[in-house]
Amino acid sequence: MIRTEKIGGIFLSGGKTGGYFGVILELYQADDSRWVVKSLFDSQKVAPQKKEEEFINWILNSQCQRFVTDIPPSKSFCERCEVICPGEQGCSDPSVKKIKKIIEDLLGSDLLHSSVRPKDYERKREAIKSYDHKRDWRSEITDMPPLSPSFKRKLKNNFLPYWHRSIDLYIWINFHDNLLKVLNYSFDSFGHTSLMIIKRFEYLKNILGNSIGFYESNTNVVLLQLLKSKIISRGHLNGMRFLDETTIDDKKSLIRNLEKNLNLFAYESDILDLILGPKMINAFLLALSGCSKIQGMSEELPDWCEEDFIIPNF
Repeated sequence: MIRTEKIGGIFLSGGKTGGYFGVILELYQADDSRWVVKSLFDSQKVAPQKKEEEFINWILNSQCQRFVTDIPPSKSFCERCEVICPGEQGCSDPSVKKIKKIIEDLLGSDLLHSSVRPKDYERKREAIKSYDHKRDWRSEITDMPPLSPSFKRKLKNNFLPYWHRSIDLYIWINFHDNLLKVLNYSFDSFGHTSLMIIKRFEYLKNILGNSIGFYESNTNVVLLQLLKSKIISRGHLNGMRFLDETTIDDKKSLIRNLEKNLNLFAYESDILDLILGPKMINAFLLALSGCSKIQGMSEELPDWCEEDFIIPNF
């Protein structure tokens, strides 16, 4: 008997009149289980005045009850706090205090190592600085000294309870250096999306109701995990954020590699839609992150990390 399971990826762009993009993948579980691209939604193919209504109907008619987005569905510590604020330095929230203690321990350990064994520290620091991410991958060891200069700057700028969540620190510790050097990207919960998109997403959630559940992930983290697993190469990243005649082959090669390595099937018409819609690939990557969650292949987050955030393993 064939059993099926669905997961979707949702990506929103622009402001009040921005776009809606969605991809639904379905897992057919049998002797040879396989993911299939089940449905796509690109609001650029819909009349402007109809795109929101069509997008909502697409979700409700899909019979998919779980979607992954890169928009923070949870609030910052300050937004959910109900006490009279004593200021950042006097914050008594146990979760904030725990995170600040982890940061203090990281910086303190790094300072101690540089003071006690300065030559060994400098040698390791130079090795990190000169590492060529284009040729190979360096396993993250940011929980041990020496910390990279950019990572130390990130920590010293301090964790802001009105701007960050606990997932920020987890991603900084485990992915900061590689994200910055490979993808020129630094993660902040509310730094990569606009307030308008966050409010539009909250509005959509209210309309859709409690029958639709949402996970959170991040397209750059997904790309990094695919690169580290050698499922895709650096060349596949060419033209990810735009479209011209030089990038179509790179995008098609990217999707073919994902098909081959992730036991995924897509019709030629769907591949063409993913290639020609510059924003569609983001929804596709978010859906792939959801696949790892369903298959029990996502990272288990520590108990101090409160968000329902998917970091896929491939």
